Amino acid sequence: MLQKHRWRLILSFGNLGLAIAQSALGLHAVRVNPLRLHDLILVIPTQQVISYCINAPAFIISNLVLNSGFWRVFFANHLLVFFKVSVLFYVLLFLFWWYVGWELDTRHDMRNGATGVTPIYGNILGTALSLGLLCSGVYLLATALPTLHFAGGSAIPVSTVLWGCGSLYYFVRNLQTALATVLGPA
Repeated sequence: MLQKHRWRLILSFGNLGLAIAQSALGLHAVRVNPLRLHDLILVIPTQQVISYCINAPAFIISNLVLNSGFWRVFFANHLLVFFKVSVLFYVLLFLFWWYVGWELDTRHDMRNGATGVTPIYGNILGTALSLGLLCSGVYLLATALPTLHFAGGSAIPVSTVLWGCGSLYYFVRNLQTALATVLGPA
């Protein structure tokens, strides 16, 4: 059983542990050297920026949810944080890396001719989410970076663009393969 879920376990728990460690190191760095306001922007510790760049999809989605009106109305006073980072970020990070591990664990099955429309729908959804990630990174680079009002500098928007490009390539390539499998040779 562990062999079947090897990458799911390694990637999800490994990245979760790494993110928690980076959050703890970032919190320690803040306690040792208190953050200063620089042009009214709170500076994010380097350890946090690294964690957010490695886990840009989870970071962007958690920020979208946390900044939504629904979340603010119903959960504003009940925001769960762990090392000054939202628990939602950690949950999304775990789920994202579980999905990546699942893709690695099951890629052998896909190469052996998994058929049906489920891979097509999944890759269409992945393509749409990748486009959203890419567009949000480009938006952050175009709007927040020139005004220098983005905490963490350009690292997070650049990593978001890179994640968007890489995942878009992956899902479009898999979509082509899934369509070719279902539709047969042209």
